[in-house]
Amino acid sequence: MLTDIVSPDKILLHQSVSDWQQAITVAAKPLLDSKYIYPEYITAMIDAVKNYGPYIVIAKGVALAHARSEDGVKSMGLSIMTTKDPINFGNPENDPVKIIFPGPGRDRAISPSAQ
Repeated sequence: MLTDIVSPDKILLHQSVSDWQQAITVAAKPLLDSKYIYPEYITAMIDAVKNYGPYIVIAKGVALAHARSEDGVKSMGLSIMTTKDPINFGNPENDPVKIIFPGPGRDRAISPSAQ
């Protein structure tokens, strides 16, 4: 069940964002606020798209934002955000995006004491 993976406080609906960078930042904020990730992880997700292109746009209208766990993951988690207006990530096949899932994986998650 979805509520076993994502709690209601990590679901953001109809958010107004101006670009894909802000979309990733806003979508990841519940994970940051709940201490699943460090701020550096948000930067790493944005840098991954800048460096490797919009590979995170995995289907029409859907982006799965992520980076390497060692870039700032404390523990596994997932949030979901829908945007008020579609956002272009630069993926001609699957843009524009309206649903963003930022989600750190569990592999090699670091403890808060490691920072």
